[in-house]
Amino acid sequence: LVSILFYFDWSNMKLKHVKNVVIVLSIISVGLVVLYNTNDAFYARLTGRNVYSGKGGEKIDVNGSCRTDFWVNAAKGLWNSNNAYYFLFGRGMTMVVEENYRTTGMKVFSHNQFMDSLAQNGIFGLSLLLAYYFTLFGFIRKKKSKYGRLCISLYMASIIFAFFQSEIYFFHAFILSLAVALHGLSDESKCKKLLLDK
Repeated sequence: LVSILFYFDWSNMKLKHVKNVVIVLSIISVGLVVLYNTNDAFYARLTGRNVYSGKGGEKIDVNGSCRTDFWVNAAKGLWNSNNAYYFLFGRGMTMVVEENYRTTGMKVFSHNQFMDSLAQNGIFGLSLLLAYYFTLFGFIRKKKSKYGRLCISLYMASIIFAFFQSEIYFFHAFILSLAVALHGLSDESKCKKLLLDK
């Protein structure tokens, strides 16, 4: 949904378009509020509540998503290690997974690419990851082509994936790579310069 919002060119929106967007967003918002208030499974997923009631009144344990616990474990493990090497270069995936298992009972990574990078690869690894995302954003914004809005929407979706899942799905990464390549190869400013030179 967020990536779709970035796809549209809001500067050329007309009143009828704004009206349609408001209607669609209102329907989605009302639907989410109703679902949140009436569906225990949806409520438990959003709030991380461990137990919700099934149709027959039985209690069902979903363990929540525990993402915030994983994020806290990643940061705590790094700061509490009192080891300069871990702080700079990280503790590796095995130690992060073991810490999550010790505190939550689940052998999983942090489900946040930024926290995972910090815990597994230290400040150095997190700096490289942030440099990648800033550089990619700068490249997309600097170029002018018909693929610009598509690249921005896919880029924002990849940020959301990175923040809540710690990875970008292969097909999404593949499509983002193709869109960025097309965006770079079809730079309108370069095309205009070539035409003017001729």
